[in-house]
Amino acid sequence: MQNPSVSDITKHPSKVYLIDNDPALRRSVTTMLSTTGIHCRCFEQGGEFLDTYQGQGPACVVSSASLPDLSGIRLIQRLREMSFSIPVIIMAGQGEVDDVIRAFRVGAVDVFQKPITGSLLLERIQSALEHERAQRSKREQANQLRLRIAKLSQRERQVMGLLIEGMPNKEIAWQLKLSDKTIAAHRANMLTKMQVDSLAKLISSVVRYNISADAPPAPTPSRISASAA
Repeated sequence: MQNPSVSDITKHPSKVYLIDNDPALRRSVTTMLSTTGIHCRCFEQGGEFLDTYQGQGPACVVSSASLPDLSGIRLIQRLREMSFSIPVIIMAGQGEVDDVIRAFRVGAVDVFQKPITGSLLLERIQSALEHERAQRSKREQANQLRLRIAKLSQRERQVMGLLIEGMPNKEIAWQLKLSDKTIAAHRANMLTKMQVDSLAKLISSVVRYNISADAPPAPTPSRISASAA
């Protein structure tokens, strides 16, 4: 494996989970990533990784398509079943064309055939980490929005939903059989709890994250043992 030039160390610690039963490849990738400030944790089997991964990030998985205990494709499926969205890069051997196609179908962010140069592997890992950081930030912001919605009263959620639909205060008051003054009060309280200073900003947020007025907080990823599959 060719050594890449040292890249800029990322602002936040990044981690790569490398899953492959070739000790020489694991050593090579670990050494390469150490020069970039990216920590690499190695596993020989997919089950070992699944039993220890807790959803920390920013991170990505680089996995062989063929593992002693399960396929790289099954590894992706198990991660999704456990509600983990960590990006996965699959390394396929020569002749594993079907695995390349199936890996993309189940959600691999990248697939390549061995052997691969160190510089190209590093480029793909950094791309996956950048994607993961962006997606993680988006998920965290969306869940903060859901948590604020959960603190609204039932009436405030009703008012919020109708406002998002574009209904003016007077129509909302008529539909809910309340006074204009009461609707205005609910609207003001709702905007305060949602931590926005205008209806336009609230609508922009719910549209950006595709969240409804009755959206619950995102579920916590489940810790299911790999042996339970």
